[in-house]
Amino acid sequence: METTLSEQSLELLNALQIAPRATWRQLAGVLGSKPSTLSQRWDDLRSRGVAWVTAMFSGATRHSAIAFVEVGCTMERQTALGDEFVANPNIVSVERLTQGPNFGLTIVADSLESMAMGPLEFLAGLPGVTSIQTSASVAMHHGAHLWRLEHLDKGQIEALKSIHREMTAPDTSIVLGADTRPIVQMLQLDGRCSAADIARRLDLAPATARRRLDRVLRSEEIVLRTELAQSRSGWPVNVQWFARLPAGDHDRAAQRLAELNPRMIASVTGNSNLLITFWLRSLHDVLTVEQMVEQAVPTITIDHSAVLINALKRQGWVLNSDGSTTGEFVSS
Repeated sequence: METTLSEQSLELLNALQIAPRATWRQLAGVLGSKPSTLSQRWDDLRSRGVAWVTAMFSGATRHSAIAFVEVGCTMERQTALGDEFVANPNIVSVERLTQGPNFGLTIVADSLESMAMGPLEFLAGLPGVTSIQTSASVAMHHGAHLWRLEHLDKGQIEALKSIHREMTAPDTSIVLGADTRPIVQMLQLDGRCSAADIARRLDLAPATARRRLDRVLRSEEIVLRTELAQSRSGWPVNVQWFARLPAGDHDRAAQRLAELNPRMIASVTGNSNLLITFWLRSLHDVLTVEQMVEQAVPTITIDHSAVLINALKRQGWVLNSDGSTTGEFVSS
């Protein structure tokens, strides 16, 4: 059984969740460590696939479509289908479920039309698929980039938030074009890559690389996300709830639920119009968290829940059975 990472490693990763592009010197000042020590610790975690920083589409704009798809299949095709899902670049996340459908998929496309003609048509044509239930995201209230390990004190958290604000001032008017796509792809592979790295890799003038990188980082379309192997996080249990709420309650409910440190809150299409996911410390916490959700949002009705057995792919990164990355990235 995998052991939880050391306190020092979890503190570093918690800091990188808040300020993913902070310098080692800035992080050392907050964590009371040396820049070289933090750099070496990060290099070790990243080289073993235990932790990584990646870029992802936020779902906060109208420039892409996101859907959560539950897929049932025959038992004899389960392993082969898992491999096919992982290999599809439009399926950014693949998770095995404990009950009901066999897989939970997250699909990203340029539009609902391209999603229907591409990945959803692909799923429907696969041998062994017995059911497909699609819930399109209509509002992403809270993404996994906002989930926290909870290993820092309030003073450290505020200091890191200040560092992050100084480095990245959001600009809602920015719309990313084709010229920034290669930079987004580099950030997906390494969310801490520098403008100098980008200039060398893409054969750009240093000033051009800095300007385009700044546009990407300030855009609402892209967020950076510090990830780690779930089995080493201290939060090894992944649970999702499909629930119902009156349409007018979603924003207020999401604000209240965000205080419980969820992985995701999304308004979706269908009879169950709210999807909530949590990482928990143990299975014993499932009913406790469900009760907390119901207390925070009295108008909510929980329709069904599922424990996720393991993730085969998360935001494009192919995973080992322990949740560490294999180093392979498959995404469009």
